[in-house]
Amino acid sequence: MKAEFEFENTPYEIVVKGIPITPGFQPRYFSNERDIGLFVERLFAQHPQIAEHLQRFPPLKHCQDHEQLAKNLTQLLIRGDLCIARKSSLSVVATFRSDETPDPSLLTGGSEFIAASDEGEANQSRYKLVIEVAGVKHSNVQRIHLFANQQRDLPSIELPPKESTLDSDKYRSLIIFNHIPNYPRRFGLKIPMYKEPPLYLPLAENVLPIQSNVEQDEWDNIIIPVKPLGLISAAQSRSHADLLPEGWLYVFWQGKLWRELQSVKGGMLKDVRVHFYRQQYFAKFIKTVNPDQREARGRWLDTLWIPYRIKGECQTDESGIVLCFSHRQWPWEKILSYENNLEKLSAEGASLSELKHYSQVTHFDAVKGVIGPISQALLDQEKKPLEVKQGLNEKLIPRFGKHRLILDQFRDNKIPVAYINVVEQRLVLHLQVTGLTNKYFSDRYQLRSKDPHWQHTTAPKLASCPKVHHHPEWIELVFDDLPIKGLFDLVLIPEDTQQVPAYIFRNKRLQDLLVLNLQQTSPLLADTRNEPI
Repeated sequence: MKAEFEFENTPYEIVVKGIPITPGFQPRYFSNERDIGLFVERLFAQHPQIAEHLQRFPPLKHCQDHEQLAKNLTQLLIRGDLCIARKSSLSVVATFRSDETPDPSLLTGGSEFIAASDEGEANQSRYKLVIEVAGVKHSNVQRIHLFANQQRDLPSIELPPKESTLDSDKYRSLIIFNHIPNYPRRFGLKIPMYKEPPLYLPLAENVLPIQSNVEQDEWDNIIIPVKPLGLISAAQSRSHADLLPEGWLYVFWQGKLWRELQSVKGGMLKDVRVHFYRQQYFAKFIKTVNPDQREARGRWLDTLWIPYRIKGECQTDESGIVLCFSHRQWPWEKILSYENNLEKLSAEGASLSELKHYSQVTHFDAVKGVIGPISQALLDQEKKPLEVKQGLNEKLIPRFGKHRLILDQFRDNKIPVAYINVVEQRLVLHLQVTGLTNKYFSDRYQLRSKDPHWQHTTAPKLASCPKVHHHPEWIELVFDDLPIKGLFDLVLIPEDTQQVPAYIFRNKRLQDLLVLNLQQTSPLLADTRNEPI
């Protein structure tokens, strides 16, 4: 049983003693009883609505007013029956009282955290915890980690998935923690790192084991391994797909960046320790690293494990998994722009909501959409228009040959692929400017489109253009994260606010701009005679 709130700009929670606190939280230290009383007094003064949350605790339900509620809360904290915890990056744990086991009377009222009605029954170890993993023949690099329960003196355990021996279960594997006591546990992913401690990604807390003889058609906790593939043309068609290019894969879960992975040759993935770099970004005083230069130290992974069902709840709604790909690592400012704008994240990322069909058909054989079967991936490739124009032999195109062979080792694994947009979204324009002077480098250039609404303003740079070396008066403009579709305008915004901005060009397709920039033979001229806005 737990109450969550924010106090003095810090997330807090109150939990019944013996119940695991949320990862990333640490018990709030109180030096004496007076310290506890002052804390409760400030809490009710600054956060009076906390009363509604506290009255959910059975020992506090009878309290008629704030005064009685504050008095009883203080006594429960002094006795150690309740624990105050706050979000903190500190690793030092300090508590007022932490040596007592949970009092079952504090949990009366149907709490899901009731561990066992009888200590003897709990210790007979006739229980198990089962994690379902879609597909078969999984690597043992990624594992499910059952965290230790120090209050119950229960050690941590980790296991890889194993294929089910039942004929009806040939589409899935199971991770079974057998012979464990009937106490709430926390589990998550364990990712090995290179020359570092493992990366632990918590997935669920307070998960109750079930009796060892229970079987289920679908388990309450399910992981789906996914093989991300890239859509490499503006057509965004599976017939123009390939292994992920080198770059960065961003995995958002519940509206927050959950994992950042570097994509390397062969479509392999390496994890970044996201939580550490997030702490560094928000650190006010001490920064040991540059949080925008995040190193991927994870061991190579061939698939991305995704939480599909956690404690019986599917993770495919608005707060589900969304994938984004970038050829360059994002700064935290950009990451936070997605976390603070879920509509933008939904519009520009690839949602994995189609995984929900797993519960209905136990496979991923859809012929359209983001999710498809790995058994058919890259087998129906067609040449892109530029490849046709260049007359390239299919043997010279990796997705027709060696990249198919890489996927062959997974085709019988019964896992899905996720098709995501990996088209290079950087545009580099070279403009010849008539009568170039220093003032042109103080101006700004804005590339924008109306549908979809997008804009990016940049400053010019000097550029060396080999094909137009006899024209030295050139500037280079770099624009990132362009939408694939839409018509673009380029606007000159003078540094002098008294001057009127002017169009350099209007209603250009991205394909036209790419060709124009590639050829370098038809310079874009910028001067003050352009049409004013």
